[in-house]
Amino acid sequence: MISIGKSAFTWLRHNERWEKLLAFAILMLAAFLLFYNLDLNPRPWQDEGAVTSIAKTLVQHGVYATETSDGYESYGGVQSVGPTVVLPIALAYRLWGVGLVQARWVMALYAFVTLVLLYHTGRTMFNRRVAIIAVILVLGSQAVGYFIYGRPVFNEVPALGFFLAGWLVWNQAVRRNRSLLAVLAGLLFGLAMVTKAYYVIMVSGTIVLLALMDWVFYHQHRFKYLLFLGAGALACYGIWTGWQWLYFGATEFAANLEKLRQLASATTGINLTWIGNAIKRLIGPDTSYFYFYWGFLSLLYAIPLCLRRTREAFLLALVLVLTLLWMAYYVFWSMPIYRYVFPFAAIMGLFVAKLVYDVASGFVTTSRDFWSALRRYISGQADLPPLALVSLCALVGLTSFTLLVGYEFQRTVRMDVLDTVGVEKHAVATPPQLRVPQQVVDFLNEHIPCDEVIETWERELGALTDHTYHYPDQLMLAKINNFVFHGGEYFSLGADYFNSVRPSYVIDGWFARGNFVYDADFLKENAQLIASFGEGDWRYDIYQMNSP
Repeated sequence: MISIGKSAFTWLRHNERWEKLLAFAILMLAAFLLFYNLDLNPRPWQDEGAVTSIAKTLVQHGVYATETSDGYESYGGVQSVGPTVVLPIALAYRLWGVGLVQARWVMALYAFVTLVLLYHTGRTMFNRRVAIIAVILVLGSQAVGYFIYGRPVFNEVPALGFFLAGWLVWNQAVRRNRSLLAVLAGLLFGLAMVTKAYYVIMVSGTIVLLALMDWVFYHQHRFKYLLFLGAGALACYGIWTGWQWLYFGATEFAANLEKLRQLASATTGINLTWIGNAIKRLIGPDTSYFYFYWGFLSLLYAIPLCLRRTREAFLLALVLVLTLLWMAYYVFWSMPIYRYVFPFAAIMGLFVAKLVYDVASGFVTTSRDFWSALRRYISGQADLPPLALVSLCALVGLTSFTLLVGYEFQRTVRMDVLDTVGVEKHAVATPPQLRVPQQVVDFLNEHIPCDEVIETWERELGALTDHTYHYPDQLMLAKINNFVFHGGEYFSLGADYFNSVRPSYVIDGWFARGNFVYDADFLKENAQLIASFGEGDWRYDIYQMNSP
């Protein structure tokens, strides 16, 4: 009996060693993929440029804003992406110079740390095997798009990292009854809010709902800790908001808030068309059928896990409630763009992994009886009993799921990391034709003096060259979204605008062209097309304005 116990202990310890080695190998592979080919893939675009331009202006002029030909712009990237992203990039610029790759080094490091935090969250919530499965799912899923959103300068991945770090600290605060840890967890949640403002709604709503659930159902008596959690989060976000009011002044701060209100009104609200499109995207091929439909099953599976009146279920409920809130916000309230899928799809990777692991564990425990029953069925000796039929369904489901995940993982790595050319497809998160921006940069450096004013919406060029740019006010996004999604009136920038800016050149890229930012008739009559790079809708057209 003692010998059997020792053998089992030795097997478990040996198996645990292999699990650790596998986890380490996967994370190291992820690190390589996150830092590989950063100069080309994904192709930079205007949202990325809106953030890098702030870091560039901060380093070169000491101003926390975007430099334009007529001064500094304080609205746009300043509000949409917090200093948690801008300041590390500015530091990288200070140490290694201004450039796209330097900024993406920072984001790749953020993405790696966030992946490690996801692994530790999965291990803490469930076990190491679930954590390993979750990491693989998140890396390989098009619904998550980890390489698309983790490698360029976006705020989705860093915000998720701060949230996961906050939950890990919150887990310790509840287990050890430490108020100080609850405050620290709140500060980390607050950094997620600062990084991506949508977390203000999601985290605040989650804390309120969790307090109600504790009062009505869990009876864990954690109101004090939840109060500390919420206070720490809101204090952190309040400090960031107060700094903007002091730095920009009350007038400019109020103007920026009004612009945010107008943009929010154009991108949120109950819209039946949006709801239909959101659901289609969740169950469509462009999101890998949302973990091949196991994402929806995992939600149903996770709810009973949170319905036990235990401390572990209470801790798990915070993650599940935030996930459900974010999914509901995406489906029923916000305009359905792929980036809004990322937060809840990444977190749901943990629940999908738990479901897959439990199904596999259940199959393993019944496999001996299953194979015996299957042999008898094939030989015609007996019918398949119900339990064996369930095991057969589990085997088919696990096999097909594994094959699909393997295929999707290699496809994601091939397209979003290894590709150096870019293949245009029907729906893309970022533009294809990856080498085109560098071709534009080479042309600008060779043919256009740096002191000539270039009008463009494509803000990514500001991080790639030292030319003088003028960008339209990003409040135009509200008009664009109102026109595209609500059928409202829209006007392009024409004679009055160009007479006030008086640029020497205009670069009309894929975003500006697709959303009619510039009046095409005005450019045709008052400018000459001197160069064009790229093909189709994804090209850059460079115009030289006619002399007055």
